[in-house]
Amino acid sequence: MVKVKIVTMLAFLCVFLPFQSDALAYSKKDLKTLMETRNCAGCDFSEAHLEGVDLSNANLEGVNFSDAHLEGANLSNSNLSKADFTHAEIDKANLENANLEGAFLYRCDLDGSNLRGANLKGAFLLRAESLGNAKFKNAILDGVIWEKGEKCKTDSLGICKR
Repeated sequence: MVKVKIVTMLAFLCVFLPFQSDALAYSKKDLKTLMETRNCAGCDFSEAHLEGVDLSNANLEGVNFSDAHLEGANLSNSNLSKADFTHAEIDKANLENANLEGAFLYRCDLDGSNLRGANLKGAFLLRAESLGNAKFKNAILDGVIWEKGEKCKTDSLGICKR
């Protein structure tokens, strides 16, 4: 009886899981639209592999990049306000002059990323990794929730004033 249940469960998983992974994957149609129009506000790119992709000057407001791989990507001058980067790999990415106002960067990896001149006003960087290796020169950090829960004061430019 136990063997029958195990075999039934394994058969179910073998049939169901391939369809489940497609349902959870980001939309390749959204990626095509983004690359053609530079506009994909509210799109879902969770778990996407976008290493080294040029997404500069794009409207990506409210996009879901959770668990995405954006290592070395160019997101300079892009609108990333209210975007979700939870657990995203953004190391060595170019976010210069990007609008990250209200973005959620919980537990993301920013090692070696360029955030010079970026607007991070009200962004959430709690438990973000390698913030010390990221470049924040002239970045607007007003109201940012920093890596250990501290909130940056108004007029925090390039460095979080606590």
